[in-house]
Amino acid sequence: MSTRTLSPYAYIPLSPSQIRLLGLQPSADVATPLRCHLEEVSLETELSYEALSWTWGDPAPTDDLIVDDLYNIKISANLRDALLQLRLHTRPRRMWVDAVCINQPDEVEKAGQIPQRANIYRGAYSVLVWLGNHEAEAIQLAQLNKFAAKEPGVVPRSNIKAALAAVTALPWFKRR
Repeated sequence: MSTRTLSPYAYIPLSPSQIRLLGLQPSADVATPLRCHLEEVSLETELSYEALSWTWGDPAPTDDLIVDDLYNIKISANLRDALLQLRLHTRPRRMWVDAVCINQPDEVEKAGQIPQRANIYRGAYSVLVWLGNHEAEAIQLAQLNKFAAKEPGVVPRSNIKAALAAVTALPWFKRR
């Protein structure tokens, strides 16, 4: 894609029975910009998608999500990190992500979509949880898991408690 300036994405209004899904385009290269397609779909039809459960962190938009190679949506650093980790290498990933699939500046749309979240998560074939970039906690859990696989029943309870305490102290576990 050229370095031309992209226009802000203009959301198509949703009816009360619709949601928007994000088709995250594949790439094996972490340096490739995040690209997607957005589609409006009816909740009354059989849908196949994943839903992302995450925390917004600092909501300041710092990065671009490119829509159909023509438009952009500004996203937070935490969402960028999540999408980079969740992006598949060879095929698109169809997802519902509240920060993108709900037109955030449109208070009327938010008022209609936010009450649908339980149905949206329930309708997903998988709910993905993004805890954020917490490398120390991830390493601690990975090491504990590796040790437990080699020596079942030998992991000291204090190590298990410390690892679980570190993970459950992350912001995702503190949200309402």
